[in-house]
Amino acid sequence: MWFWIVIAAVVLALIGAFMNGPGSGSSSSGTVTAGSGSQPREQGRNDIQPLTVVDSNYSLSSGYVKYVLEIQNTNTDYKALFAHVNIVGKTTDGSIRFSDDWTIGDIEPGTTTFWASQAGNGDSLESDTVEITVSVDDSDWIKSDGVPENLYTITNTTVNTNPYGMITATGEITLNEEGDTYRMPMIVVVLKDADGKLVGGFDGFIDSDLTVGTQSTFEVNDFAMHADYASYEVYANPWM
Repeated sequence: MWFWIVIAAVVLALIGAFMNGPGSGSSSSGTVTAGSGSQPREQGRNDIQPLTVVDSNYSLSSGYVKYVLEIQNTNTDYKALFAHVNIVGKTTDGSIRFSDDWTIGDIEPGTTTFWASQAGNGDSLESDTVEITVSVDDSDWIKSDGVPENLYTITNTTVNTNPYGMITATGEITLNEEGDTYRMPMIVVVLKDADGKLVGGFDGFIDSDLTVGTQSTFEVNDFAMHADYASYEVYANPWM
């Protein structure tokens, strides 16, 4: 199902563990609709553009790499049914310390998706470097009309860190449209500095399937040292 392999690599110097910090901010469903011209033209397969890593960051926590990505699909008619996120850690001499792969799904046309996770084997060092690659296989670019606007409504969110280092996000979510892949979304919490740049993030799933029009609560958490942050945002991404 994927048509062209596209790769966006981000190579950053690995930094040390961050300090915990309180934060507050707004919540969102994480869907951004791209604009269109006055005379839209149907996009052909030869016009498919790569996924773009708009922003990213990562840090070291107990020898593991904690990373967060902002991924944009600028295509108007094609979604990435699946996208591969590959994280490679390298030592100072270029040797590979670890290589982790994740697959995320349904990056719809004209939307921005956030992804936050952990990589490594617990032995990464501050002197290491990390390469993050996002790619889509040839046959997994497929035609799509996109997700409905305001697919999820997220309200009443809070993010707190306890004295033991656990960071927890809670809130309420409502599914507004029916769909098999919509009922159990992944909750992604992104942490930002005062300039709106990513400094960290974490994710998790809700406890049970959502029902259209019914408000449900959620709680996701992470045991890790996160950077001081000025604001947070909570997103819900349809899952496979």
